[in-house]
This record gives sequence, structure tokens and C-alpha cells, in this order.
Amino acid sequence: MPRYLLPLIAAAALHAGVMDFQTLNDARQAYQNKQYEKAATLYSTLADKNDEARYNYANALYRSKQFKPALKQYGKIPDGSALKAQALYNAGNAHAQLGELDRAERAYDSALKIAKDDALQEDIKHNLEVIKQEKKKQKQQNKDQDKQNDQNPQDKKNDQGQDQKNGQQNNQSKDEDQKQNQNDQQQNGQKQDKQQDQSHQNRNDADKQNQEGKQHDDQRQSPQKEQEQAQKEQQQGKNTSEPSEDEKQQGAGAEDENTTRCSSAAASRP
Repeated sequence: MPRYLLPLIAAAALHAGVMDFQTLNDARQAYQNKQYEKAATLYSTLADKNDEARYNYANALYRSKQFKPALKQYGKIPDGSALKAQALYNAGNAHAQLGELDRAERAYDSALKIAKDDALQEDIKHNLEVIKQEKKKQKQQNKDQDKQNDQNPQDKKNDQGQDQKNGQQNNQSKDEDQKQNQNDQQQNGQKQDKQQDQSHQNRNDADKQNQEGKQHDDQRQSPQKEQEQAQKEQQQGKNTSEPSEDEKQQGAGAEDENTTRCSSAAASRP
């Protein structure tokens, strides 16, 4: 992995007033306390004073992950400056952070050509090798991706064939399910018809049993009715054969009248 090592902030030899020195001290203190955004703001007021102030401003931007603004400030360090090699090295780190590997490699190559510090040279060589390995890895990945893309038409065709086969199986399964549902509905209908027939038969049997029970009750009541009818007829016959008291009296009167008439008739004969 890239080391992304940044040299310490440079000591700026400012030819300015007391206020500039105070700002410089505050910016350096903020940077050391890892208050990088605050440090960047303070260094920005001194960036045009000299190379050291601009370099420190760029480092503060880098530390606050403002890589593109940092690259702009690193690029303003002029050739021939004692900070140029460090500025190029840090620019390479910023390009690497942005994923710009080709630009990072060019910045490291440029820094290595002018770097005089042995420690800085080691860091540049390490990061440069890491970048080359990363580019090689990406190239292989792209090659594998292209190869996969070439195989995709056949894979796509196979997938389409498989999808078609799956679709046919699904349709067949759907037809079988529909057929089974129809059979189930038919069986349920037959079962319901059978239940209705059984229900009608049960009602008929119940009606038949009720009718037989009624006839049995009628038969049980018949002797009693016959007896009552006989008694009624006997009573009527008795009433017919025996005259009433009025009839008896009328009959007796008639007999007396007949007797009188007969007696009178007898008396009138010569």
C-alpha cells in the first residue's frame, strides 16, 4: 500500500510583521493538534508570502481530505525550490487518493528524479511500486472483464434457453394445477349433489315414518271410535222404539176416543 507520508510542515522565514508571525504560530499549532481545516484557513492567509507558507497550506488541505485544492497549491511550488520534490511526492499521494493512478505515477517519477533526501527517495520508490502493481492488477481485471463480456452472449443464450425451459415447466405446472382444481371442483359438486340426495332421502324417510305413526295412532283409536259409534246407534234405536210420555198420553187419548166412538156406534144400531 502507498505510504502517503507527508514531511513535516516547513518552517517559513517570513519577512512580515508581528501579525503574520502570530498567524503562522496559530496555524502550526492547529496543524499539530490535527485541526487541519483550521490550519488550512490560517495558512491560506499566508500562502502568497513564500513557498513554505504555500506548501504548508497545501499539506493542511491534504490532511483535511481536500485533495483537489491541495493539488492546485502543490502545483504552484516553482521548479528549483527546495520543497519541489516534496511537493511532487505529496501531489502523487493526492492523485492516488483520488484513484488517478497514471497521474500519481508521473508525479512520483518526477519527484524521484530531483529528490536528494534518502528517506524521501525510499518513500517515493515504495509508493511508485505500489502504484505500478495496482495498475497491473486493474489491467488484469479489465482483461478478465472483457473475456467475460465475450462469453456473455453464449451465457445469455443459455440463460434464455433455461428461462424458456423454466417458462414451459411453469406453464405445464400451471396447467396441471388448473386441471387439478377443475377435478376438485367437479368432485366437490358431485359430493354436494350426493349430500343433497341423501338429505332428500332422509326427509322422505322421516315423512314416511310420520305417516306410519299417524296410521298406527288412527288404528289404535278405531276400536274406541267404533265402540262410541255403536253406543250412539244403540241409543238412537232405543229412542226410536220407546215413545215419549207425550206420545203415550196422545195414544191413550186416541184409544179413549175410539172406544167412545165405538160405543156410540153400537148404541145407535137397531
